[in-house]
Amino acid sequence: MRTNFNYPSCCTVLLSTKIIISLRTNPCNRKGLLQKLTHMKNNTTRWATVAFAAVALIFSAKNSSAQIVGANIIKFNVTSFATNHYMFQYERVLSPKHSIAIGIGFSSGADIPFKSKLLEQTDGNEDAINAIESTTFDKLTITPEYRFYTGSKEAPIGFYVAPFMRYMHMSSDQVYPFTTGDGVYHEIPVVGTFDCFGAGAMIGIQWSLGKSLTLDWWILGPFYGIQDGSFFGTGDLTGYTVQDGIDLEADIESIDIGLWTIDATVAGIGTTQGTVDATVNGPYVGLRAFGFALGFRF
Repeated sequence: MRTNFNYPSCCTVLLSTKIIISLRTNPCNRKGLLQKLTHMKNNTTRWATVAFAAVALIFSAKNSSAQIVGANIIKFNVTSFATNHYMFQYERVLSPKHSIAIGIGFSSGADIPFKSKLLEQTDGNEDAINAIESTTFDKLTITPEYRFYTGSKEAPIGFYVAPFMRYMHMSSDQVYPFTTGDGVYHEIPVVGTFDCFGAGAMIGIQWSLGKSLTLDWWILGPFYGIQDGSFFGTGDLTGYTVQDGIDLEADIESIDIGLWTIDATVAGIGTTQGTVDATVNGPYVGLRAFGFALGFRF
């Protein structure tokens, strides 16, 4: 059962050490550094937005529900086991019809999403198969939301509508295989990070299972936003010609990921300190759906 679907996600800032390596290998690649610094600024703004929303919700909860009995619920999304993305949520009742909630989800060392589907599309290409098989990622999501309960019962029980924001960070490790024009096989380790920021609205129902337990059904919650970032890899490119570098850039940029744009740069051709730098940006589209969270109310 799927609890979260994200249209294939993309990328963000690299570690400063990786940027330094890139500049040392290719001193003319200062445009790439400026792109990374701009990206870092954009991500800082998005982090600040999410942090501000979380602090505002917590402050609102503290000042609005001090006298409500059983105003707190800690939940675990039991269906998140199906996607290896473990999700927890804290909900705080503000009034008989309103509450706030903050969710945190994480994955570690997980396979690439829809791995089997991607493998089916490789047409037996060994390079593509190896790239997919070697890719793993760590993922963190932060989701603040505000709930409006519309039923006859008081919050946190009954049907609700919940506008929300979502921040997602992903980091991945991959080995990108490439065969040069003279038939020499290379493997380039690539590290990438993904940052996505979006907003949407979800509908759901929460039931009481006795005095202290609840069951929250996240029925449907589409969201839309933006995502951008970069991948960076270093490797031995001594067997590469200038044309091989051009072919590799074209190979990376030809990847079809819908409305996203990809810009790849290969530097250090003919050296043992070659670099591959790719930036990606585009829409962040997803769906929160079919999740069942078991909660403890106190």
